Amino acid sequence: MNRVKKKSNGNLVLLKKKKSKKQHVPVESDNDSYDSMVDNGTDEDDDNDDDGEAYGAGRNGTAAADENDSMDSGLESGALVRAPKPSKKGSKALKRKVNDQEDEEAHRKRLKAMKELYKPPTVEELNRLKETENYYHSNLFRMQTEELLKEVRVSTKVGRFMQVWVEEFKDFLQTIEDGANDRWLHEQDYDGVQFPLQFAGLEHVEEVLGKERFRYMQQRHVRVIGGCDNLLRTSFGKPLVVDVLLVMPEKCLHKEDYLNLRYHAKRAHYLCTVAERLLQRSENEKIVSNVRFEPLKGDRLKPVLVMEPADERFARKVHFQLHVVADSSKFPKKRFLPHRNNVRPVLIGQNESVSAEEYEQFPTPHYNASILYDIRLVKNVELLESIIQSDSVREAIVLLKVWVRQRHFDRGRYGFDGALITFYIAQLLQSKRIYLNMSSYQIIRLFWNQLAGSSWDKEGISFDQSSRETLASFFRYYDVVFLDPLGTLNLTANLPVDLYRRVRHESALAIRLLDNSKINSFMALFLASYPSFAQYDHILTVNNSQLIVDTIESFAENVDKLDYFGDALALFTRMVERLIRKGLGARVSYLVPLAGTLNSTECLMTVKPRLVLGISLNGAEAFNLVDKGPEAIDAVASEAFRAFWHGKAELRRFKDGSITESCVWGEASHPIGQKRLIVRTIVLFLLQAHFDIPEQKIAYLAEQFEAAITPYPAQLVHETIEERSLAVIRTFDSLGRIMRDLDDLPLTINAILGTDPVFRYTDPDPPRPNARVVRSANGQMVFLSAKPVHATIQLEASGKWPADLEAIRRLKTAFYLRISDRIRSVREMDARPLAQAYNDYLDVFYEKYLFRFEIIHQREISILREYLSENKVTRLQRDNDESIALEMRATILPKLTGILHGLHQQYFSFGSVASIAKRWLYSQMIDPYLWPDECTELLLAALYLNQPLQPPIQPQTGFLRWLQFIASTDWSKEMIVVNLNDEIASATIDELEKQFFERRQTFPPLTIVTPCDGGKYGLFGRRAPTIEILNRVTLLAQAAVQLIETNFRTLQNKIQDFFTPSLEGYNVIIHLGTKIITRIGIRNSYEIGTYKKPGVSMQSAQKEPAAGLDPVRFYLQELREAYRQFAIFFYDPCGGERIAVLWRPQALEEKPFTTSNVNGRKFTADGTLQLNVDALLRDFEILGEGLVSRVERVQ
Repeated sequence: MNRVKKKSNGNLVLLKKKKSKKQHVPVESDNDSYDSMVDNGTDEDDDNDDDGEAYGAGRNGTAAADENDSMDSGLESGALVRAPKPSKKGSKALKRKVNDQEDEEAHRKRLKAMKELYKPPTVEELNRLKETENYYHSNLFRMQTEELLKEVRVSTKVGRFMQVWVEEFKDFLQTIEDGANDRWLHEQDYDGVQFPLQFAGLEHVEEVLGKERFRYMQQRHVRVIGGCDNLLRTSFGKPLVVDVLLVMPEKCLHKEDYLNLRYHAKRAHYLCTVAERLLQRSENEKIVSNVRFEPLKGDRLKPVLVMEPADERFARKVHFQLHVVADSSKFPKKRFLPHRNNVRPVLIGQNESVSAEEYEQFPTPHYNASILYDIRLVKNVELLESIIQSDSVREAIVLLKVWVRQRHFDRGRYGFDGALITFYIAQLLQSKRIYLNMSSYQIIRLFWNQLAGSSWDKEGISFDQSSRETLASFFRYYDVVFLDPLGTLNLTANLPVDLYRRVRHESALAIRLLDNSKINSFMALFLASYPSFAQYDHILTVNNSQLIVDTIESFAENVDKLDYFGDALALFTRMVERLIRKGLGARVSYLVPLAGTLNSTECLMTVKPRLVLGISLNGAEAFNLVDKGPEAIDAVASEAFRAFWHGKAELRRFKDGSITESCVWGEASHPIGQKRLIVRTIVLFLLQAHFDIPEQKIAYLAEQFEAAITPYPAQLVHETIEERSLAVIRTFDSLGRIMRDLDDLPLTINAILGTDPVFRYTDPDPPRPNARVVRSANGQMVFLSAKPVHATIQLEASGKWPADLEAIRRLKTAFYLRISDRIRSVREMDARPLAQAYNDYLDVFYEKYLFRFEIIHQREISILREYLSENKVTRLQRDNDESIALEMRATILPKLTGILHGLHQQYFSFGSVASIAKRWLYSQMIDPYLWPDECTELLLAALYLNQPLQPPIQPQTGFLRWLQFIASTDWSKEMIVVNLNDEIASATIDELEKQFFERRQTFPPLTIVTPCDGGKYGLFGRRAPTIEILNRVTLLAQAAVQLIETNFRTLQNKIQDFFTPSLEGYNVIIHLGTKIITRIGIRNSYEIGTYKKPGVSMQSAQKEPAAGLDPVRFYLQELREAYRQFAIFFYDPCGGERIAVLWRPQALEEKPFTTSNVNGRKFTADGTLQLNVDALLRDFEILGEGLVSRVERVQ
């Protein structure tokens, strides 16, 4: 039987015979191959090689197999013929058969897929399911973790480039010949490279280093260490930093080069030689585009060379960091024990007064650890590679590095970085606390658990289980002890003790967050970023570098000068830490040095020293008014106490009969705003008394943003909104008792519930006792008050309420009249309440406050929900805007108010933080109509309840944390769960999250779930904010966060910038008459952070309007009701003098001439309708006549 085979380069086919047994090949197969070209619209001549190969391989065997089977080929017979064309009838039949075959094939694939879907799980899958069930609260956390690991994993392309570049760098090192650099150590001139060590002004150093020479010796052997090592693979980041290790040849160093910075100088000269030669290479041979020096772990004595590759494709993806260290056998290890001295007093000018035998009286433990770290680096790297041999361990290290980086613990001088994490993981592996076969989740959980229960600052740890005596000997010189396997290097020699304690505390919070099954902890643990300015209550900054040098020269001890020689900032930080920690004692939880921000032109190696210190307050002790010292009978301790406090101490007798030395920092009658600043007062006093640093030279961030809500004019020094809110609440409670005791009412008053923000301590401008009562011309009583306080009255249950809505409202008015009469009858009080009934509410004047009460019956809400079904007979119920608004005032807001009031009692900064956040939104012309106040409060409550950080004590810190949260949250993927009092079950939250991700469009843009929603989850963001407003606020928050990060040192002078609105982008500005604007008790947005006199809206004490009368609010309400389809209106409700108008994009589009499009538009020449802007602006003026001064059209 003949077989047809296609040729790739012609229109002929080759007929082949087989000598063996005849095999009948179906004709359809040949026709199949022919017809396929017809169906594709091609000719047989158009076939290419690939088609022929594919075809030959797709038959009942390969083409090669066919040729091997046949001893007789078509070429031997010479039968070269053109294939006959099949008939059309056969072609159609063949097509049907082909389609049938395709259907059968698809059916077989579907069956196979179904079998795959329902086949029994493998052992690996069962183990995975069991592990997820046992260790994870949900499979979502596990999937998010795996996705994060994929995201940070180094790509294969980058890995290959890294290996190639390192080989090129090795070849480059061979081109630098021995003796390429031969000079005295104090000579610092290099071509195109600035020497990284700063010896200017240290004349003794130049004198000592001038006696030693450096000679470059070639070293061609380098290796990659750290997280980019092939055995560890735990690095990530953009750009990826690859650590390259080079061990200096022995001939570069002398046996005593560990003395007097000689090792550090030779190390720097070696790096400078490499950097200089790298830059001198020709363009064709260059392997780097730029080099610079950066301090290793913030240590200015130990620069590393950062090299950016010349390949532009990877210049921003990968940076190489060259470490140069001494050989481990070059120096004796005993020279670096903490009690030894390796910096001679001659460097500080004391050569004559100190003999060689007295050197040991000046130990240099931190200097010794700096050199020993380099010497032990190779051995310790080999140890880590031998211990860490599991992918799950590597994944755990990556996750922990992400956790640390998001909290900025790895920044600054010797932070808690990835190297320390890796060493601790290795120590836990060696001590059998964790095992290689554990999952990454188990390892990070055990890491946090072990770290939370550790005591590195008191007991210490080590790899070799060192004796307590050995660890105790190290504690004489270090605050934190973690010994390497040799037992001589303290890996945490320079780790700030309070940073360790802070990380330990955060580990405990992380465990608590993992154990909370009602929230998805992954976002808070690994994705959310927590900058330093949002973590500490107070931040102390000293920017004057000359002041730092002078303070060290005058007040530092010689032993500290030697130990921290060459690093003025480290020594000054140590001095200030010791002083402040001693003075503040239990008032602070943590005192952590922070990394300072740099300008674009500054370099870490050359920037002048400046101190940044973060202070976390201890809420239980920070506001104590008195520091008690020793008793008077202890003369020695009393003298030391008086000497430390420099005249501030005094002898006082207390109620318990004790007579002690004491320092008094305030009076019990002082407002909370002043008590919050006691710590600042103590710090400034100590720095002035001990180091002669004046207050003007110190930048202290503590309460600057609170200026936005500071009452003005203040009745008390540092008066805050807490005092004003508390005064309202006390008056309300007293009035509530009076009203609940009223008799002769048809229904007894069961409860009086506040719904106003003042009851939650979150009103930026709480009412003051300025309300008044006047008599009108007809003798009627009129209440004057800018801000009535809103509340609801709950009556006892009764079944006699009518079923008609209007009847219910008339009956409520009767209740208002009856309650008003009974209040007037109250006589037995000094301050008698006055009441006035209206159709919709009841006003009560009491102790110069005006309270507005409303009765809401549940039947009202039910009636508003009713609607007729399609049959026009059956009545059904569904929520609408009116019923939801009424339910909000009746049940939801009272419940929310009670819960948030309790939250403020637990975290007493909550109210002020919410007020600052609201004031910031108002200043950006985002009023409660565009962004409801309750949304701000609930987002803040989520921060206090869900975030793995210590709740802030200072309101400013809470506000900055809230800003960061708003700026960094992806609202399209994030559902905010505020599980107040844990009322929402875990199953409900899981189901809501599932619905949220599956049907995101059915949820509001800002989705907040609370137990107050009454089953209608997402209720608080249902009306507002819209997507546009949500994006606007997010962008504003991002700009504010960027302003903080770039102006951190001068932030206290830029507070006004945060509250000054930008009018760019608006189409119309409506200017209001200032004489009619309702007065406020705080500064308007343009005066926040300044010392200007208050605006017109705050000056007149006689400016109280009729109760609840706010002309601007009513004007805005009319504008939005009439023109919301054309424009969005923006306004600052705290005394704003402008209304900004933004046309909606769809309103500016030309519309066809129809009846529905006529309103607000004008007819154009081409027969379409366009927005009649001039007429609308005229409408704005007419509606605001007497209130609007002018309408400005922005070009």
